[in-house]
Amino acid sequence: MTKKRLLLVAIIMITGTLLSACAGGSFQTTSWPGMTLNDGNLYVAYGAHIFKISPEYGTEMTRFPGEAESGGPQFYSEPVFTEDGNIIAGSYSNNLLSINASNFQTNWTFENSNRFIAAPLVTADGIYAPNADHDLYALDHNKNTLWTFETEKPIWASPITDGETLYLVG
Repeated sequence: MTKKRLLLVAIIMITGTLLSACAGGSFQTTSWPGMTLNDGNLYVAYGAHIFKISPEYGTEMTRFPGEAESGGPQFYSEPVFTEDGNIIAGSYSNNLLSINASNFQTNWTFENSNRFIAAPLVTADGIYAPNADHDLYALDHNKNTLWTFETEKPIWASPITDGETLYLVG
């Protein structure tokens, strides 16, 4: 990562931290921002949108969805990418979304009865999506459920893998 990009990411993180301290006592969190760098662009999931930002200039290039909808998605974690460049993002509005990164249109939506708070893990084998309903959902890249694993508590952490074993805190 170049010094310029590293400086931009540091500025964004410091600014976000400082601005979060400006709220009064009645402030309620509506999202936790998450960032991902992919193909030279910065993707920030925050509130009702996923923003594509030019890291060179810090300007918004586009956003998903274009207009915020009442009852629409609320994002609490960073978007992740599939090998073919699609964005996978879980929403606090009980949906896991696949979004085409080139035109920001929805490929598919996996609906659930509870919230996707942590980022999913994407591998060549599938998508592993932790949910607040105590389940880890294993999906193929077309949103078909391969299996589920139930934990004792809601899952608010992203799973990881070493290539052989899937690790999960839940």
